[in-house]
This record gives sequence, C-alpha cells and structure tokens, in this order.
Amino acid sequence: MAFLAGAIHFVPISAAFVLVILNWRSYYIGGELAGAVGQDDAKFIGLQFAAKLHELTISASLTTVIFSYIRHELVTANGLPFGAVVAGLQFKDVSYLWSMEFWGTMRATWRKRRDKTALILLIITCVGLSVSAGPSSATLMRPRLDYWPAGGTEFWVASPQAALYSLNASASQVPSACMNDTGDLNCPSGDWRTLAQNWLSFYQSIRRDGYIPDIVQVSGSKSVRALRQIHRGPGLQFGGSQTSATVVSSSIADALVETGRLWAFAAFWWRYNFHERFWSRMDVTYSAKAQQPLVHVRCLQHNVSGYTSGINTSTSTMDVYDLWDISWFNANGDFGVLTYNYTNDEHVSSLVNSFSNSTEPRVAWSTIPQVNGSALGVTLNLPIDGDNASMLFQCTIAARMAPGSLQSTRNSPLIVTGADHVSIYENGNTFPQVSIDPAWAAFLNPTVSGNATAFQYMMKAAGIWDNSFTIHPPDVTPVIESLLSLAIVNGLGRRDFGVGFSGTLLGNSDGLDLVSNHDVDDELQVGLACEGWCQHFLPSVGYAVGYGGNAFNISKAEEAASTKFTMHANAQGWAYSAKGSAAKFAMLALLLYSVIALTHWMYTLRNRESSSSWDSISELVALAMRSDPSDTFVNTGAGIDSSAIFRQTTRVVDKDERLQLAVGGTIGRQNMVKPNEYYA
Repeated sequence: MAFLAGAIHFVPISAAFVLVILNWRSYYIGGELAGAVGQDDAKFIGLQFAAKLHELTISASLTTVIFSYIRHELVTANGLPFGAVVAGLQFKDVSYLWSMEFWGTMRATWRKRRDKTALILLIITCVGLSVSAGPSSATLMRPRLDYWPAGGTEFWVASPQAALYSLNASASQVPSACMNDTGDLNCPSGDWRTLAQNWLSFYQSIRRDGYIPDIVQVSGSKSVRALRQIHRGPGLQFGGSQTSATVVSSSIADALVETGRLWAFAAFWWRYNFHERFWSRMDVTYSAKAQQPLVHVRCLQHNVSGYTSGINTSTSTMDVYDLWDISWFNANGDFGVLTYNYTNDEHVSSLVNSFSNSTEPRVAWSTIPQVNGSALGVTLNLPIDGDNASMLFQCTIAARMAPGSLQSTRNSPLIVTGADHVSIYENGNTFPQVSIDPAWAAFLNPTVSGNATAFQYMMKAAGIWDNSFTIHPPDVTPVIESLLSLAIVNGLGRRDFGVGFSGTLLGNSDGLDLVSNHDVDDELQVGLACEGWCQHFLPSVGYAVGYGGNAFNISKAEEAASTKFTMHANAQGWAYSAKGSAAKFAMLALLLYSVIALTHWMYTLRNRESSSSWDSISELVALAMRSDPSDTFVNTGAGIDSSAIFRQTTRVVDKDERLQLAVGGTIGRQNMVKPNEYYA
C-alpha cells in the first residue's frame, strides 16, 4: 500500500526527468516537428495540453507531500498550528503566503524549532513550485526554433597565411594583360561593371534623405561575395561620417561554399548510419573566422568652377587628409590635414598642371610619404560639362586587413557575406596596414575600349561626367570616395583569386569530387564514398548538436604551405536545448520538484506509512463536527479576524472512543493516535 500511495509521483517525476534530459543533452528535431508533415500547429496544441496535464499531476503530487507531512504532525504530541491544517489545499494560491493562516503558522510557538523550519520551507517551496511548474513544463516541452550547432570541419586554403593576408599589393602579383579590360575576374578590376550598374548608378536618382545600397554582390571563382560599404552624403538618410568598404577574400569565400556543399551531402547520407536529423532543416549557416581587406577613403576637393583652394602650384604642394592620426580624429570628429609635396611625382604634376584644360577624367596614383610614411594617394580631375572647368580631388587611401566572420547559407549557397562593420577606427586603428603600390592600383582602371577607362564608365554611371551631370558639384566628393573605396577593396579581395583547397577528403581518393567513375544515381557507391569523412562533418556520435572535427587528410608539407580555417555549420530548426536562462530555471524547478517528490516516496516506503485521511475540506469538516467544542473558537462564527486563532496548536486525538480535532489546551499521552490502528 505504501508503494501504491507514493505512485502518484511516478508520472510527473518521469515526465520531469525526460524533459530535463532532453533539454540538458540537447535534441535536434528538424525543420518541422516529428510526425505528420505540415501539422506543426496541431502538434504544438498537443504539447500545450501535455504541459497542462503535467502541471496538474505535479500539483497533485505536491498536495500529497504536504498533506502527508501535516497528517504526520497532527497525530504526534507536538501537533502544529491551526493555520497549517489546510496548507495542503491553499498552497496552490500564491496569496496564501500573505494570509492570516500562513502568518499565524509563522508566528506560532513550536516545541521544536526544527519542525517549524521544515514545514515553513516546505510550504514556501511548494507554493513556488505550484506557480512555476506549469510555465517550466511548457518551456521545456515546447521545442524552440533557432540555429543549432550542426557540425563543421577544419579546412585548409592552399596559400600560406603571409601570402593570403599579404600586407603588400604590388604590380608583380597581377598579369600584365589586366591593363586592358578582358572580363577576367582574376584581375584587380574584375566585375567592375557590377559596381557601376548595381551601386554607383543609384547616385543619379538620389534625393535628399534618400538611400544608396549598402551591399553589392561581386563574382568570384566559385562564390558570390557581398561587398559592404558605408558612405557619407550627399544627403543620405543613413549616410555615415566616413566612406569605407570591405569584402571577403575570394579564395576563402570559395572554400567556405565548398565545405557547405560537402556538409549538406554528409547530412543527407549520414542519416542512414546514425539517424541524424540535420537533413531536415529550414536553413543552414556556414561560418568561419578570417581576415578581410578594409579600405577607407577621404578626399579633398581643390577646385570648383575655376576656384582653387588647398593647392599651391608654384610650390607643388597640396593639402591631403591624414587618416592615421586617431587622436586628432577623436578630438575633432574629422581627420587632420597635412601638406603633400608632389614635385617628384611626374604623373601628379602633369595632371595638376593641365587639369583645367582636360576634357576627360584622369587619375594619377602616388605614394604620399608625409602620411604614415607610405600612404596611397589618388589625384583625380573631373571636367564639369558645359562650364569649361574641372574639379580636382586629392584623396588619401587607408587599407588594412581586419578580422571578421564570413558566412553563407544553404538557402543561398553561393552568396558569402563578411563583417558587418566597415570602420577601421572602431578598434583604435590597430588593424595591420596594407601597403598599396601605385603600379598595382593602376590595374583598377583598365582601358575598356579606345582610350576610355573603367573609371570613366563608372563616373558616367554615377551621373558625374559625360553630359549626365545630375549631382550638385559640392556633393561630388562623397561619390568619388565611394567609387574609389569600391574599386580598391574589390581589387584587394581578388589577390587570392582561384586559390583552392589543400588536402583530400578522408577515405575519398577523388579529392573533393564525391563520385568518380560511378553512375551518380548509384546510391550504394555514393554512400560508400561518404563513410570515411561524412561523420567528421557532423556532431560527434552521441551528441545531438555540436560542432564537427576534421574531414580532410592533409600532409605536413601541404599544411605548412596552407592556411587553416574552421567552418561551423548551424542548422535552423526545432530543438530541445538548455540554452538560455529561462530553460535553465525551468530545469531547476522540475529537478527541485523531483527531489521533493522522490524524498517523500522513499520516506513512505521506508516507514510504510500510507493514508489519505483529512486531505479534503469535507473530511476536515466531518472531523471537526465529531469533535468537542473548543473555547478557542469563541466569537469566530462570522469569521476569523485575528491570526492568534491560527497560532493555536492543533492535534488529532483519540478521545471518547472517537478521533477528534483538539485545538489549544493540553493533551495527555493516553489520547494520542496510535499507528497501525483502525479508527472509524
């Protein structure tokens, strides 16, 4: 009977343990809940009902615990305060904690302080659990939609880190054919038409408080990369105070796309071995940490419609921005200005001396020794159509390699995005500087047809040259800065174009090819090819979520000549997890309940105590009506208005051959209820 009496705890404890284990170990379900397809709404309703039923069983279990304790104390010589007699019925309402019954119990005089402390703590704990049991069960029973660690792998790009993140951009890295536009994406100017058509062309239609794209997609060998820019003015609603741009390096983006393709293959085939469910998902993100080029451009406009400022042709000097003096920038909100002497640069001198008579835009690249020792400078003239005058710009370039995180998704498998921020001044200007050779920069502006250059076409697309001038002259400077930052960062992101993987897939002699000399429809052959490496792309065996290991076989020589990266896959879907404070609190609440219920069950079994007496209002009223009247309850017929009544010691006694409720007074030992006796 004692075992059966405690069995009321079995269902709620079992459910609590299942929920805690599911969430603690994490269990990934998939893009939709298990069961009939397209019925998630009905499944969630079912889980809601299950959570409510679990709450009710926990409440019944806690009621049994409290009444068992109260019943035990009622039949002992110590008794307990009258206010605690009905605690088993009132603890489900949190208002019991400020009721006269509870405060009478708190202020009562107890023979043993230990008994008082135990009962008060039990009541408070059960009140808290009764309030939190439902939300806790619902929190843990309903899976959450999120991105969950779903494996990944280490991989190597076949270029040493010093070369991959090279801090020098020199002409020797570029084929000489790139001086002419051939459409070769390997050239620094590769995909410049995309920059012109999909970005700069928006300047023609810009209005005050208008918008310019923040991202443009440029093509690589096996991927499409998101080039990001923050640009200032003219009159942009979300413009910045600086113009800067960044993009993921080509080879790293290509490698990330390839590892994502391999992960998707592994997730599909490995389900036959360990029933992994990552083949079912809404989406997957593939991410890796890597450095990426970041370019900042700031220009001074020296001439508008014949007016010259900031330049002295007699001394061959002009003002330039210093993009490296951070203390000045932090104090003044803008960059300081230095004097640049261009006497020894024949290209700049020629452009400056003839800029007012030029009918076409011209560009001269130079090194500005006065700025940080070797900053790249750009001198550019822009004829103003119809005014027989030109504008002259002197721009300073700051290029760096900045740490970032690149990412692609399964739903857009070829598109790779990089760092969200593009300001080199957010981290104290500590990123390593890239030194750009003017001869390398010249490849950014190849000849397109005849004498026309890529920059001229880009200026025309932006609406600042060639009979399409639509931007007010003072607002041209930000457009020039935007054009230069786009072109330069696009070129820096292509220095590693076409660099591939190092190593081969474990157990796959075909390199990165999943099938060789087999019919691609032969599932057996494809599955066998997966045996050696698929498991390394997914979480370790025995773990529902987590990151993977290394799916590649690479020699020491290859590793020394390569750069190592780690791809992390995160699947979007439904899963149970202990992530977040709400889940942890819910687990703690259910574990606390389980400890209390198990302790009571073990106590019942050990002492062989079982009874259901006086655990309802009707039974308590019946007991009171069979009891002798007590002077304690004088003037309480219309209600009790004092907690003093609830402080009175209450016992159940054997008197006049029947059980009676005795409140207050002294009870002799001969009147105590005897265990294992039958009472009517």
